[in-house]
Amino acid sequence: MDNPSKTTSIDQLLPSLNVDDGQQQQVIGAEYRQLDEEDVLFKKDDAEHSDFQRVSDDDEDDLARDRKRWSRLLWVQACYISVGAILGAFCRMIVAQLFGEECANPGTVGWLSSGAPLCVTQDGDTLQEGGVIFSDLPANMLGCFLMGMVVNGEYLHLALPMPLAWLKPDHPFQSMEILHNAFKTGFCGSLTTFSSWNSAMVVLIFGTGSNLNTQIWLALLGYIVGMETAQGSFAAGKSLARFIHGYVNPTLVEEAQLVRVKREEGVYIHCELPDYERRVLLDLDMEPLSQTDEIVPLNTDCLIQWRESTKSSRRVNNTLLPILVEIERAALILNVPIPKHAEAMARDEAWDIGALQAYVNEKSKLCSPTGLQSWSKMLLDKSNVAPSRWLTLPVASFVLWFIICSLAIAAVFLSSDESTTRTYRTMALAMLVAPFGACLRWKLGALNGSLSQYPWFPLGTFTANVLGSLVSIICVALEYRMQESYLRDYWIIAFVRVTRIGFAGCLSTVSTFCFELNDFVHKQTNHAYPYMIVTILSACLPSMVVYAILVYAA
Repeated sequence: MDNPSKTTSIDQLLPSLNVDDGQQQQVIGAEYRQLDEEDVLFKKDDAEHSDFQRVSDDDEDDLARDRKRWSRLLWVQACYISVGAILGAFCRMIVAQLFGEECANPGTVGWLSSGAPLCVTQDGDTLQEGGVIFSDLPANMLGCFLMGMVVNGEYLHLALPMPLAWLKPDHPFQSMEILHNAFKTGFCGSLTTFSSWNSAMVVLIFGTGSNLNTQIWLALLGYIVGMETAQGSFAAGKSLARFIHGYVNPTLVEEAQLVRVKREEGVYIHCELPDYERRVLLDLDMEPLSQTDEIVPLNTDCLIQWRESTKSSRRVNNTLLPILVEIERAALILNVPIPKHAEAMARDEAWDIGALQAYVNEKSKLCSPTGLQSWSKMLLDKSNVAPSRWLTLPVASFVLWFIICSLAIAAVFLSSDESTTRTYRTMALAMLVAPFGACLRWKLGALNGSLSQYPWFPLGTFTANVLGSLVSIICVALEYRMQESYLRDYWIIAFVRVTRIGFAGCLSTVSTFCFELNDFVHKQTNHAYPYMIVTILSACLPSMVVYAILVYAA
């Protein structure tokens, strides 16, 4: 087992990464020079000072290695988010073609030319009446459904807040956070698009080129339909995840029902604890382990003594609860010595710390290193992720560049003037620019919670959706102007469409938007409706101004 004092978590690395290499070296050097000048700890002899200098050099090397490792993880994450964005944009275009594109432009979708397209959606542009069921509505519904499938167990009110409810808690994929983010941010975020939805409604408001003129009430209905279908799909995904969880983890379902009662009684639920200890310490009326768990039976007397001595402190908002959690986290999860200050306070409160230590010693003798492990320890131990070859920078880079090169070759060799070939080439180009929109949205996510007066506000997602909507409506207006002027240059038209579909479509997102709205509801706050209304108005009103200037003022 690694010494936890020498293990640096990602959260610990983040502050140091906000400073560039030169500044970081200056800060470290300044700290060591100050200690050297003051001679606080090593003033007595030169030998001790030399030892300190060697330790300082080691710490500096550890910091450099940690920063290098974190930088590589960021690149791996960016690569897989890019891959997810390409696949998400591809699926969005396929779904749009299946449900309406072939009907709006017959003969342009080769793979549907001999099939039977589902004429469901309309794009709300100048040539069609309606547009409430806009072209990307099915893709938004699918993306929100998939996002609901991968929400944390906390949002499903499960016994454990595990990342994926439809897998076993100790499944290796539970700890692959990089792939989770790639699926959520890259794939689902790019499969859904806020910008296309907003652009379709803005065109409806103006009724450009239509005999019906403005269709503002249809546009209002379109916003409502788009929001309701996205939220309903997200809820359906959560429901299916909870349903599968019941079959995969029946014991955890039983525990969740008992835990719900304990939570209503005000008992604190320490979900990070291993199954055995968690169920004993909560005094749940169930077997600590299921029959399928292969483990040496433990004597629970010592653990029960510890539970009874701390029973009054296992209440929400109890002042001693943080100390209790710290002790159990060290002894039962991390398997490290209990901090001295926590142990001293436990003895002052007459907690039976000796019983807990006796249980830990017995457990270490009877159980194998892999037995009775906490699922949360597996998630916290980032070394479990590193050995996977798919999560290394060379493999992630190879996968991304292989896809990019394949799309570039396809765009070059699809040079025919046939309508279907042009459609495929435009799709390839849109997928090539998709990673730029998705990665920009990912980086903007760092702004969430950055407003000091409104820390609850997801500023990053809000900025991505508004910015994507503006880019999209500019492209829609330019396409209309080109159509009016009978411009037929493919590359100019393709550039505008690729920017709208690939970049703006992946920069904006509905799946994350729905998740944040559900997060507000889960936390029982009143922020969901203000956030939803502010986002829609902030995207719609500026887009109307830009569209009016480009289409009518010109």
